[in-house]
Amino acid sequence: SGAGKTTLLDILSGRKAKNAGKTEGFLNYSNTNVSAVYVMQNDLHIPCFTVWETLIYASRLRIADKNGANGKKLRLKRIECLLSLMGLNSVRNTVIGSENNRGISGGEMKRLSIAVEILNLPSLICCDEPTSGLDSATALKVMKTIKNLSNLNLTIVITIHQPSPEIFDLFDKLLLLSEGKVVYFGPSKLASEYFSRLAKQLNLFVEDKSDENVADNIMSLISQSKMDSLNEIV
Repeated sequence: SGAGKTTLLDILSGRKAKNAGKTEGFLNYSNTNVSAVYVMQNDLHIPCFTVWETLIYASRLRIADKNGANGKKLRLKRIECLLSLMGLNSVRNTVIGSENNRGISGGEMKRLSIAVEILNLPSLICCDEPTSGLDSATALKVMKTIKNLSNLNLTIVITIHQPSPEIFDLFDKLLLLSEGKVVYFGPSKLASEYFSRLAKQLNLFVEDKSDENVADNIMSLISQSKMDSLNEIV
């Protein structure tokens, strides 16, 4: 916590207010017509709506209706595709629910939040801790769904706390931050080898945990007392 993950996500998605602190540098996208959406950590939906009604309501707000009946058909077709893609077909007629009224599960709620945000087919999706508050099995299911979206030529940036080994294996690229500084940025599969080599250069003690969570091993190394030396090299 406090490394700057959410702040970075706000900047990438264009949510950071111009008068909120100082931002240096510039954003360079390969596509100049980038449309970005932001999936917040907290899921905000109308409790009495069903999953289907939530998507219908959101589609009317997000998708321009310029073609009359054809526009309505487009919205319905897109909603059906999203229900299937996000694994929500089985709960399409289930209410969202609240603390007092049982509804869909936490994992289904998160997948619905993502579905709402991508109704207008953005090119960049930013997700702030999509696995927060979920058990390991549900978190993995949500992350696999997000991975499937990335296979549709969508760029997805997420922040995450303590990913399991199975979730870590789903990452393509990894950006590690510590106190606002970049500690590592590159292919996730090369991170373990990189930090093992770096630990030897800095004479840091590293236990042999090859069979354990790679993310935990890396975070343990970063948090050691010689972090200043690590920052200098990186």
